[in-house]
Amino acid sequence: MQKNISSRQIRETFLSFFEKKDHLLIPCTSLLPQNDPTLLYINSGMAPLKKYFLGLSQPPHPKLCNVQLCIRTGDIEDAGDRHHFTSFEMLGSWSINDYYKETAIELAYELLVERFGFPVDKLYATAHQPMRPAQSLGCP
Repeated sequence: MQKNISSRQIRETFLSFFEKKDHLLIPCTSLLPQNDPTLLYINSGMAPLKKYFLGLSQPPHPKLCNVQLCIRTGDIEDAGDRHHFTSFEMLGSWSINDYYKETAIELAYELLVERFGFPVDKLYATAHQPMRPAQSLGCP
């Protein structure tokens, strides 16, 4: 595993990996959402892409990658006093109706093991299984 890697190196490795995998690098957007009355500020990497996922607009390419500035206040007790919030950059790779979980997992594995040098025996995977509808559980 690479030691002493800077945040800049992490960003560059991530973005160049996904660009080589035919993802279009899109620019970071403002922390203030544009044309989205549901958000006060950008709180995730996918927030500026909602219009694509909801089918309201066509993406410039079906596979995208970005670095997005984000703000979250849900962990304010952990981050500091009531005058502080958490600000960070979120790295994102996005498929809009192109590939799905299987390919996303393969790409993540390749990035972590082959580019960042994580030892395979230190990686653990989990999978989310959607719950059955309430009626099948005997609920009214």
